[in-house]
Amino acid sequence: MDRRIIFHMEDRGHHYIYHWFMYMVAGLRHIKRGLPTKGSDGGGSFERNSDLFDGASSIAPYNVLFMQSKLDYQVQTCDLLKGEFLFLEEPDITDEDIIVNNYGEAIHPFEGDHVHNGYVNSLGDPNSSTPSREAYLFLRELRKNVQITESDISKFKGKKFFLSRNRSHILPGNKGIKRRHIMNENGMVHEMNNAGIEIIHLEDYSIMDKIKLFQLSDTIISPNSGALVFCVFANTSTKIMELNVPNPSQVSHQYRDICDSLGIPYNKFICNSVDMNDNMEVNVNALISELKYLKS
Repeated sequence: MDRRIIFHMEDRGHHYIYHWFMYMVAGLRHIKRGLPTKGSDGGGSFERNSDLFDGASSIAPYNVLFMQSKLDYQVQTCDLLKGEFLFLEEPDITDEDIIVNNYGEAIHPFEGDHVHNGYVNSLGDPNSSTPSREAYLFLRELRKNVQITESDISKFKGKKFFLSRNRSHILPGNKGIKRRHIMNENGMVHEMNNAGIEIIHLEDYSIMDKIKLFQLSDTIISPNSGALVFCVFANTSTKIMELNVPNPSQVSHQYRDICDSLGIPYNKFICNSVDMNDNMEVNVNALISELKYLKS
């Protein structure tokens, strides 16, 4: 019986949806770049002189070990990847298995090659601090596993959605702290509805419906939020508008970078800052007016 190669999916902040997709799921692409053989690094970073791979099976579906407790959206993501990857848990591992540490899309310095207690050094690009266009394209391939129905077209096609963050403080990892909330959101509902903009909570949707929503919508409006990671699935006709304060405590351009890399229209709208946690108030009339001139 062939020994199994099992790729250990390192925790890169899995409680945060951006980290889950960009640093962990996108990192699975390194497994597909080429598996190790004796005397070769196979496109990753492997111990070149190791005999551990002799007699090991390394064909798809690739075995992946993810030991953290899985949130609903992570279970759903794993389901979408089932054709190429088989997700295992710690009790599934035997002493005969070869564990390869899949470093993913690197955000920490690389510690060098090593083989220790059956662990072979990591796959991935240790010198990169941000995901690459190849990572975006790998994630975008998930769209082929999502079937668009007539019902989906009726719900999402050509519509404008505002993604509310007013529940984000209760999500895992946020510790009850309100950050980047729209503090006058309740007062915006009437004007938004009149402008044909539907206010939704993205956490109410399955992963497949999130992908469909970004793929089919005309416009997505959202405060800076992990929810915008789904712009990687948007069509090039979908317009993205990110809301933020003038001088955010965490300056990041990740969603603009995704959109620019994939040819998705990206727009930014600056709001009034109300506190040190980047909570904001929106001039709703100015926002609605700005929508008429979005880059497309």
